[in-house]
Amino acid sequence: TDTLDVAIGPTGTLYALDSVNQTLALISPNGKVQSIVHLRDCAVPVPTPLAIACDSNNTVWIADWLNNALVQLDSRGRYVSHFRLNRPDQHVYVHVPGTLKTDAGTLYVLDQMESRVVAYSQEGRVLRQYAFPGFRSMKEFAVAPHGVLYGLNGPKSEIQLVSDQNTLKKWTDTDPKTFFLPAALVKASAQGVYVMGLTIPK
Repeated sequence: TDTLDVAIGPTGTLYALDSVNQTLALISPNGKVQSIVHLRDCAVPVPTPLAIACDSNNTVWIADWLNNALVQLDSRGRYVSHFRLNRPDQHVYVHVPGTLKTDAGTLYVLDQMESRVVAYSQEGRVLRQYAFPGFRSMKEFAVAPHGVLYGLNGPKSEIQLVSDQNTLKKWTDTDPKTFFLPAALVKASAQGVYVMGLTIPK
């Protein structure tokens, strides 16, 4: 498979998303493949799955670019519902969905074209938006408590902590002896964020 993204459910099931073959593999904690879901055969076909997340209720969410939608599946990969990411009634347009996160019943979607994050309810209502000033190629984000986000800007190796109102803090690599190339925001908490990356000498 050509795995693009993965999510882990509360019971330990791993959901591996293959965007090339439009499939979703359900893998048990012991490493055995339980089933393969063909997303193009869903009640609403998912032709371009780009990102996946799983919430505490074992509900699986997939961001589909061509349909401009978030698709909801149950824990076995069966279609439940979907909603459009573009909400003209709320003046919100998501061009290319990227990273997808879920926290406390809220769905967070990265709009890659605009380097911003839009937060939705599970019914599809826009709750708030997060801007990352100066970001031109936002790679991903992590959700921290109290509705704040950490965002990672690719080319500048810059991290921002933002609320839906303003930028709270910025970090950049200032070590005179090395370059730090952040690759992923692993986990966020009230104390900070874990960053995975590569350090190389200058």
